[in-house]
Amino acid sequence: MATYETIAESLDISPTTVVQYVARARQQGDVRANRPFKHRGRLQALQRRKTIREMKALGMSAREIAKRLGINVRLVQIRLKEAAN
Repeated sequence: MATYETIAESLDISPTTVVQYVARARQQGDVRANRPFKHRGRLQALQRRKTIREMKALGMSAREIAKRLGINVRLVQIRLKEAAN
């Protein structure tokens, strides 16, 4: 259930290439290419975690990150603590 960006990073290819490969696999009937709708929230959460780490690396405070992403400051603090471990 990795994002296209995560797959692309691990394979050192562009996300567009990953999208094309997955689309081709779907057309050929490969069941591994199907992404159940119920996992969309998990994928969005993983993307948000990545964004929080990137914003912190740019020197932004937890309060600034929370304001930009429209989420609670405490959630940002929790995600940063998880990333540190």
